[in-house]
Amino acid sequence: MSLRLRIVATVIGLLVFILIGRLIKGGKLREAYAIVWGMVGLGFLLLAAWPEPFFLVATFLGGSEGTNALFLGGIVFCVLYNLHLSIKLTEANKKIDGIVRGVALSRHGESEQ
Repeated sequence: MSLRLRIVATVIGLLVFILIGRLIKGGKLREAYAIVWGMVGLGFLLLAAWPEPFFLVATFLGGSEGTNALFLGGIVFCVLYNLHLSIKLTEANKKIDGIVRGVALSRHGESEQ
């Protein structure tokens, strides 16, 4: 891996950590999700410091470049994280439906009196 690519990976990792801190401080990101994005930033820093594991994974999977393993890992991460967010969204929708039903029933009960 070239020095330029290592520098870019380091900068991206540090920017992710800075962005996470600002989003938590501003109340726009919950701590539970900050852990996940912190792991992403840590992944970039690890890639910059030790790119050899990415090359080993790529070789094991039949690829010739470490970036192949990186892209595969990124795609798997995105799919799993989207699944997680879909589950959370479904749970939130169920709660919202229950609240709406409760409000509708209370308003219906008030209108009969």
